[in-house]
Amino acid sequence: MGRFPVLTTSCLPPIGYIKLILESGGAVIDIHEHFVKQTIRNHYSVLSANGILQLSIPVKHSKIKIPVHQVRICYDQPWQRQHLNAIRSAYGRAAFFQFYFEELENIFCSSPERLTVFNDLLLKWIFKCLKQDPLITFTKKYTDNYENDQRHASLKHSSHFLHLSRDISYAQVYSDRFAFKPNLSILDLIFNAAQYTQA
Repeated sequence: MGRFPVLTTSCLPPIGYIKLILESGGAVIDIHEHFVKQTIRNHYSVLSANGILQLSIPVKHSKIKIPVHQVRICYDQPWQRQHLNAIRSAYGRAAFFQFYFEELENIFCSSPERLTVFNDLLLKWIFKCLKQDPLITFTKKYTDNYENDQRHASLKHSSHFLHLSRDISYAQVYSDRFAFKPNLSILDLIFNAAQYTQA
Protein backbone atom coordinates (compact mmCIF):
# COMPACT_ATOMS: atom_id res chain seq x y z
CA MET A 1 0.00 0.00 0.00
CA GLY A 2 2.95 2.29 0.61
CA ARG A 3 3.68 3.23 -3.00
CA PHE A 4 0.19 4.59 -3.59
CA PRO A 5 -1.29 7.64 -1.85
CA VAL A 6 -4.16 6.97 0.54
CA LEU A 7 -6.97 9.39 -0.25
CA THR A 8 -10.50 10.13 0.87
CA THR A 9 -13.35 9.39 -1.49
CA SER A 10 -14.22 12.42 -3.62
CA CYS A 11 -17.09 13.54 -5.82
CA LEU A 12 -15.74 14.87 -9.15
CA PRO A 13 -12.48 15.68 -7.36
CA PRO A 14 -10.19 18.67 -7.83
CA ILE A 15 -7.58 18.41 -10.55
CA GLY A 16 -4.71 18.07 -8.05
CA TYR A 17 -6.35 14.92 -6.63
CA ILE A 18 -6.43 13.31 -10.08
CA LYS A 19 -2.90 14.47 -10.87
CA LEU A 20 -1.62 12.82 -7.69
CA ILE A 21 -3.26 9.51 -8.65
CA LEU A 22 -1.90 9.57 -12.19
CA GLU A 23 1.63 10.48 -11.13
CA SER A 24 1.56 7.67 -8.55
CA GLY A 25 0.05 5.10 -10.91
CA GLY A 26 -2.85 4.49 -8.56
CA ALA A 27 -4.36 5.20 -5.16
CA VAL A 28 -6.00 3.62 -2.14
CA ILE A 29 -9.37 5.17 -1.34
CA ASP A 30 -10.30 5.12 2.34
CA ILE A 31 -13.99 4.21 2.56
CA HIS A 32 -13.90 3.42 6.29
CA GLU A 33 -13.00 6.86 7.64
CA HIS A 34 -15.74 8.96 9.21
CA PHE A 35 -17.67 11.17 6.81
CA VAL A 36 -16.75 14.87 7.07
CA LYS A 37 -19.19 17.51 5.85
CA GLN A 38 -18.30 20.37 3.51
CA THR A 39 -15.33 18.63 1.91
CA ILE A 40 -14.55 17.07 -1.48
CA ARG A 41 -16.22 13.87 -0.30
CA ASN A 42 -19.50 15.32 -1.59
CA HIS A 43 -18.61 18.82 -2.87
CA TYR A 44 -17.06 19.98 -6.14
CA SER A 45 -16.42 23.30 -7.91
CA VAL A 46 -17.08 24.38 -11.50
CA LEU A 47 -16.46 27.66 -13.29
CA SER A 48 -19.70 29.37 -14.29
CA ALA A 49 -20.34 32.65 -16.09
CA ASN A 50 -20.54 34.29 -12.65
CA GLY A 51 -17.37 32.73 -11.25
CA ILE A 52 -16.65 29.63 -9.19
CA LEU A 53 -19.78 27.69 -8.31
CA GLN A 54 -19.77 25.20 -5.43
CA LEU A 55 -22.03 22.17 -5.89
CA SER A 56 -22.92 19.68 -3.17
CA ILE A 57 -24.35 16.16 -3.24
CA PRO A 58 -26.98 16.08 -0.47
CA VAL A 59 -26.65 13.22 1.97
CA LYS A 60 -28.85 11.81 4.69
CA HIS A 61 -27.53 13.27 7.93
CA SER A 62 -26.81 11.25 11.01
CA LYS A 63 -26.22 12.50 14.54
CA ILE A 64 -23.41 10.02 14.99
CA LYS A 65 -20.21 9.70 13.02
CA ILE A 66 -20.47 6.94 10.47
CA PRO A 67 -18.00 5.41 8.01
CA VAL A 68 -18.20 7.13 4.67
CA HIS A 69 -19.15 3.89 2.90
CA GLN A 70 -22.41 3.91 4.88
CA VAL A 71 -23.39 7.45 3.86
CA ARG A 72 -26.55 7.50 1.77
CA ILE A 73 -27.39 10.10 -0.86
CA CYS A 74 -30.61 12.05 -0.33
CA TYR A 75 -32.99 12.27 -3.29
CA ASP A 76 -35.76 14.31 -1.62
CA GLN A 77 -34.95 17.26 -3.90
CA PRO A 78 -34.14 17.25 -7.66
CA TRP A 79 -30.46 17.97 -7.11
CA GLN A 80 -29.39 15.83 -10.07
CA ARG A 81 -31.30 18.02 -12.52
CA GLN A 82 -29.96 21.15 -10.80
CA HIS A 83 -26.36 19.94 -11.00
CA LEU A 84 -26.66 18.81 -14.61
CA ASN A 85 -28.21 22.13 -15.60
CA ALA A 86 -25.40 23.99 -13.82
CA ILE A 87 -22.75 21.86 -15.55
CA ARG A 88 -24.45 22.31 -18.94
CA SER A 89 -24.64 26.07 -18.41
CA ALA A 90 -20.99 26.26 -17.34
CA TYR A 91 -19.48 24.01 -20.01
CA GLY A 92 -21.96 23.79 -22.89
CA ARG A 93 -19.59 25.86 -25.05
CA ALA A 94 -16.45 23.94 -24.00
CA ALA A 95 -14.50 22.11 -26.70
CA PHE A 96 -15.16 18.57 -25.45
CA PHE A 97 -18.53 18.96 -23.75
CA GLN A 98 -20.51 17.10 -26.39
CA PHE A 99 -18.19 14.10 -26.22
CA TYR A 100 -18.50 13.45 -22.50
CA PHE A 101 -21.65 14.99 -21.05
CA GLU A 102 -24.09 12.22 -21.98
CA GLU A 103 -22.19 9.56 -20.02
CA LEU A 104 -21.90 11.90 -17.05
CA GLU A 105 -25.63 12.53 -17.21
CA ASN A 106 -26.30 8.78 -17.21
CA ILE A 107 -24.23 8.35 -14.06
CA PHE A 108 -26.12 11.13 -12.28
CA CYS A 109 -29.45 9.64 -13.33
CA SER A 110 -28.51 6.13 -12.17
CA SER A 111 -29.28 7.32 -8.62
CA PRO A 112 -27.01 5.03 -6.57
CA GLU A 113 -27.94 4.72 -2.91
CA ARG A 114 -24.51 5.28 -1.38
CA LEU A 115 -22.10 8.17 -1.85
CA THR A 116 -19.02 5.98 -2.27
CA VAL A 117 -20.70 4.01 -5.07
CA PHE A 118 -21.59 7.27 -6.85
CA ASN A 119 -18.05 8.61 -6.41
CA ASP A 120 -16.54 5.38 -7.71
CA LEU A 121 -18.72 5.46 -10.84
CA LEU A 122 -17.59 9.04 -11.44
CA LEU A 123 -13.92 8.18 -10.87
CA LYS A 124 -14.08 5.37 -13.45
CA TRP A 125 -15.72 7.76 -15.90
CA ILE A 126 -13.00 10.36 -15.28
CA PHE A 127 -10.19 7.96 -16.11
CA LYS A 128 -12.06 6.73 -19.17
CA CYS A 129 -12.28 10.33 -20.41
CA LEU A 130 -8.59 10.87 -19.70
CA LYS A 131 -7.69 7.52 -21.33
CA GLN A 132 -5.85 6.45 -18.18
CA ASP A 133 -6.07 3.26 -16.14
CA PRO A 134 -4.49 3.74 -12.70
CA LEU A 135 -4.84 1.03 -10.08
CA ILE A 136 -7.57 2.02 -7.61
CA THR A 137 -8.18 -0.08 -4.49
CA PHE A 138 -10.24 0.46 -1.35
CA THR A 139 -9.46 0.06 2.32
CA LYS A 140 -10.80 -3.00 4.15
CA LYS A 141 -10.87 -1.29 7.57
CA TYR A 142 -10.01 2.02 9.21
CA THR A 143 -6.42 2.74 10.22
CA ASP A 144 -5.10 5.94 11.80
CA ASN A 145 -1.89 6.09 9.84
CA TYR A 146 -0.74 4.81 6.49
CA GLU A 147 2.50 5.20 4.66
CA ASN A 148 1.91 7.94 2.06
CA ASP A 149 -1.22 9.06 3.88
CA GLN A 150 -2.78 11.96 1.93
CA ARG A 151 -6.16 12.05 3.65
CA HIS A 152 -5.22 15.35 5.34
CA ALA A 153 -5.47 16.96 1.89
CA SER A 154 -9.25 16.69 2.13
CA LEU A 155 -9.53 18.65 5.37
CA LYS A 156 -11.60 21.82 5.22
CA HIS A 157 -9.58 24.73 3.83
CA SER A 158 -6.69 22.49 2.80
CA SER A 159 -4.61 23.91 -0.06
CA HIS A 160 -2.71 20.68 -0.72
CA PHE A 161 -4.47 19.76 -3.96
CA LEU A 162 -4.20 23.39 -5.10
CA HIS A 163 -0.44 23.16 -4.64
CA LEU A 164 -0.32 19.96 -6.70
CA SER A 165 -2.18 21.56 -9.58
CA ARG A 166 -0.20 24.79 -9.90
CA ASP A 167 1.73 23.69 -13.02
CA ILE A 168 -1.40 22.66 -14.97
CA SER A 169 -2.67 25.06 -17.59
CA TYR A 170 -5.32 25.01 -20.32
CA ALA A 171 -7.89 27.37 -21.86
CA GLN A 172 -11.08 27.74 -19.80
CA VAL A 173 -14.50 28.69 -21.19
CA TYR A 174 -14.59 32.07 -19.48
CA SER A 175 -10.97 33.06 -19.98
CA ASP A 176 -12.22 36.31 -21.54
CA ARG A 177 -13.61 37.46 -18.19
CA PHE A 178 -11.64 35.60 -15.50
CA ALA A 179 -7.99 34.90 -14.82
CA PHE A 180 -7.21 31.17 -14.90
CA LYS A 181 -8.90 29.35 -12.02
CA PRO A 182 -6.73 26.42 -10.87
CA ASN A 183 -7.75 23.18 -9.22
CA LEU A 184 -11.45 23.18 -10.02
CA SER A 185 -13.28 19.90 -10.40
CA ILE A 186 -11.67 17.62 -12.96
CA LEU A 187 -14.82 18.35 -15.01
CA ASP A 188 -13.29 21.71 -15.90
CA LEU A 189 -10.25 20.09 -17.47
CA ILE A 190 -12.15 17.25 -19.17
CA PHE A 191 -14.67 19.53 -20.88
CA ASN A 192 -12.11 22.20 -21.80
CA ALA A 193 -9.07 20.15 -22.71
CA ALA A 194 -9.63 16.40 -22.11
CA GLN A 195 -6.00 16.28 -20.95
CA TYR A 196 -3.61 18.60 -19.18
CA THR A 197 -0.33 20.19 -20.10
CA GLN A 198 2.26 21.24 -17.57
CA ALA A 199 3.46 24.83 -17.81
